[in-house]
Amino acid sequence: MLNRILIVALIAGFVTGVAVTAIQLGSSIPIIQYAESFENAVGDEVGVAGHKHTNDSAALSHDHNGAGMVAGHEPWVPEDGIERVFWAGITNVLLGFGAALLIAAGLLLHGLFLRKPVNSLIGLAWGGAAFLTFSLAPALGLPPELPGSSAAALDARQVWWIGTAVATAMGLAMIAYCRWLWMVPAIGLLLLPHVIGAPHPEVHESLVPASVEESFIVISVGTSMIFWLMLGSLTASLVRRMNLIDRERISETAAVAAAGGDDRE
Repeated sequence: MLNRILIVALIAGFVTGVAVTAIQLGSSIPIIQYAESFENAVGDEVGVAGHKHTNDSAALSHDHNGAGMVAGHEPWVPEDGIERVFWAGITNVLLGFGAALLIAAGLLLHGLFLRKPVNSLIGLAWGGAAFLTFSLAPALGLPPELPGSSAAALDARQVWWIGTAVATAMGLAMIAYCRWLWMVPAIGLLLLPHVIGAPHPEVHESLVPASVEESFIVISVGTSMIFWLMLGSLTASLVRRMNLIDRERISETAAVAAAGGDDRE
């Protein structure tokens, strides 16, 4: 069982990671490089090398703040072109593998506890829930940032991001699996992080034109949606194909449970 789960996650993570990297190659990566040209130009003027954003899959994680100079030395960064695309692809595949493990575990619990087989629609639902939890909900308060943009303290942003993800996941789970009486607290959990508000600098400054920032936000969130929906659907299809959830056993269990209910009546 464990080996089959790992195989499912490896296949789903690899296919999704490669596909998303191809999308980023023609969308978010050129915009990040364009923004870096502004940042590096300013750095050249003041005699300080601008920091570079090495993680092009940051469109999925919504944290685009690169590391600055440490002890007078620039950190290693991949060169533009094949090297940058290669490392972005590696990052996306690893992210896809880890996320597929989480989705596969959720699908197994869904199938076993609800005694229902898993299909691509269920996978899409789980992928959509993951997109809302890890991408859209945090992006409503902390949208993706380009190089050269001001931001609040990293610790404050991390705390708000984690809290938002946890509250969103709990709210969606309550809506999906609890009785209607739980709808009000579920909606409250979904709204709570946004009522509190995300941390922002007192004055937002950016070296990049506002229109470019807006395009980058839309592209980043859209790419993230493709990532999660594709990963959820593919993972569910592989879980079904590899029979990780024994459909016959589920049917037998459901029949026994129904018979037990009839006997009690």
